[in-house]
Amino acid sequence: MVVPVELERFLANKLSFGQCASWAVWKLGSSDHSRYAPEPLVAPDFHLNVAVAQLNAFSTTEELADLHTDVVLVALNFAQRDGATKQAIDGLSFHAFHEETTTTSDYRLRDICLGTRLWGAYITDLVKFDGDCVKPIRDSQASNIKKMLRNRDFLMVQVRGLCKELRQLGCTNPTIIALGNDVYDSLKDQRYGECMTLLREALGEETKLLKVTHYSKATGISHSDYVARVYQELRDQAFF
Repeated sequence: MVVPVELERFLANKLSFGQCASWAVWKLGSSDHSRYAPEPLVAPDFHLNVAVAQLNAFSTTEELADLHTDVVLVALNFAQRDGATKQAIDGLSFHAFHEETTTTSDYRLRDICLGTRLWGAYITDLVKFDGDCVKPIRDSQASNIKKMLRNRDFLMVQVRGLCKELRQLGCTNPTIIALGNDVYDSLKDQRYGECMTLLREALGEETKLLKVTHYSKATGISHSDYVARVYQELRDQAFF
């Protein structure tokens, strides 16, 4: 059963986490000429899918029809952006995971979501908390982030923050899909055995954790092969 997000919860989430999270919806067929450039004179090479402008403008329950809380996609970390890009998107919510520049792979994420239960899911990062505050990580090297997650106290801060984020959004017994091994291994947490316990206590005992291959082009997998691989991974885990 797909559980639509409530407008009040959507707006509260936008205020608290909109800078570091988003939703798995994209404006399909957006050409290079119609991509959204928040401040083209400040960051001329920075573009967003035009769905971002729509997400920022949502103000009625009817507009939220495609958004739901029964599936949550979790990537590794909310990274620090360069000064020009940060200035261009200042005050803009839900821009994460919707970049359309020459170096991003977000279109691959779009295409695994298209036509499946993933469409309209909530998307966020695991590593983004400094105490109770949302804060980007200046070091965006995955290997360094993995080292930080080996610290139990640091890991617990991130998981408790994720619990608060998803509880505020109204998630109940969601299927959490880790985008890549690093997120999955951290949440599975074989060393301490606390992460899934915390998530189930906060969100419901039927909360599930699945894993798919990360959408980065750095995996060396072609676009079509990547989509096929993720579909098979989800079938193998009984998501479909």
